[in-house]
Amino acid sequence: MKNPELQQPKKRDTHNQNKPNAMKNPDLSTARTVLMLSLASLMLPPVGDLNAADTVHRIGGITAHPDRSISLNLAGVVPKPFAPYFDIYPLEVSSNLMDWSPLAMLQRTNDSTDALSYRDPDAANFFQRFYRTPTNFLTTPLPKPSGPYPVGIVSRLLTDPSRIRQTLPTNNSFMVTFWYPAEARAGVLPAAYMEKKLTELFTDYWRPRAASTVAGFVSHALPGVPLATNQTSYPVLIYSPSAFFRRQNTEKTEELASHGYVVVALDHEDVVASVFPNGQVVYGAQTDFNCYTQECLHRLLEIIRKNIQFLVDELGRINTIDALLAGRMDLERLGAFGHSWGNVGMAEFGRIDPRCKAVVLGDPGWILDAATNLLQLGLQKPFLALNSTGGWIPPEPGHTNWLAPTLALFNKATNDAVWLQIQDSTHASFVDRGSVINDPTLTGNPTPVSRGISLPIKACMISFFDKYLKGEDDHLLDNPAAAYPNIINFQKK
Repeated sequence: MKNPELQQPKKRDTHNQNKPNAMKNPDLSTARTVLMLSLASLMLPPVGDLNAADTVHRIGGITAHPDRSISLNLAGVVPKPFAPYFDIYPLEVSSNLMDWSPLAMLQRTNDSTDALSYRDPDAANFFQRFYRTPTNFLTTPLPKPSGPYPVGIVSRLLTDPSRIRQTLPTNNSFMVTFWYPAEARAGVLPAAYMEKKLTELFTDYWRPRAASTVAGFVSHALPGVPLATNQTSYPVLIYSPSAFFRRQNTEKTEELASHGYVVVALDHEDVVASVFPNGQVVYGAQTDFNCYTQECLHRLLEIIRKNIQFLVDELGRINTIDALLAGRMDLERLGAFGHSWGNVGMAEFGRIDPRCKAVVLGDPGWILDAATNLLQLGLQKPFLALNSTGGWIPPEPGHTNWLAPTLALFNKATNDAVWLQIQDSTHASFVDRGSVINDPTLTGNPTPVSRGISLPIKACMISFFDKYLKGEDDHLLDNPAAAYPNIINFQKK
């Protein structure tokens, strides 16, 4: 799917203008700033039926401090269904009302009574300073990524001419999305959280959250902006989803990208559906979720493994010719992670392909039994196994121990293996639906407990990949329970 991208204005840096020796009329300068706040904050049109002045996002007030810094108060009320989530306020600044630069990406907790404010310490360096924020209410279920980089996003349609997709009378084509460390651009709003068609087609997936609410969410990623130039290239992580959508783990893909990774997720043939760039909905080969037999699971393993191998081959081509990504992906530092049965082929890919240097398993459970070679021979490269305590009830009597396959994998490892559980987590806690959109049992709003479950998952993933792909060890995985008490049964080799 081609992300809806706003036309990018040419970047102009207004932060390097010369500061005058003395401000002849500081009161007049402040007055000009106050006047323009009410005008500039309404320059972008609202989305949806939001006409009430107390509803739209806006700059509601300004305070000038003795040190000539400026504090802004941000206002606006979201509709009730979005109250359990967050609102994003992109704040931009100008010295002449023509050249705008990103200043800050603010996030408000909607159910908090605390006012959202921002203090601009650089205001004293300018003769005049103008601010704006779009009136669009930009609601997201995701906490703001914690890394130093803004996050960019683009999608591509890839085709493997060597295979035929079962559900299409065409070559095996599938959608791929990239999240990456980015440079923010003025006038670029965050991308949609999910393709609207997918929220409408699979309403049961979001329950008890209304699909219309999910369709209104945005992410933190900015569509089509350039990659950050802090580094020449960035290590690459491939995400293999479960049977739903490649964007089901946006919280983690954005978090990893904000810490300096290019993250790539693909829609396998067996995801429930995918939306192609022309708007066509392509349904997966497995939409009834009854793929529990060994024969079916082995077929899944081969599909996912071959898709990932093809994707890595394609990344080499993209890294050569793509206008945005060329030369920016360090494919010598390649890792992979997955969720549920997305782990199966991904783990096998990690075992047999030397290009993959490190693997994270996201609650694979008994489905990993399908990877018989993997369990017999082991995964003899660094891996981190993250496991729930609630699990997923096995559909067959023979699968009685949810944790047995990953424990067997850990026991076969000779070194560089980590195994742990997250207290009170379920299988759904390892994707957005369980941790940040609903509570872990999918019965209501996200809670501090459900959001707290995702924190150690993200932290352990970053620590693990940083160690094995960047050579940077923060030693969190020496004793992660010291920092996150909800980590239990920790084992390490």
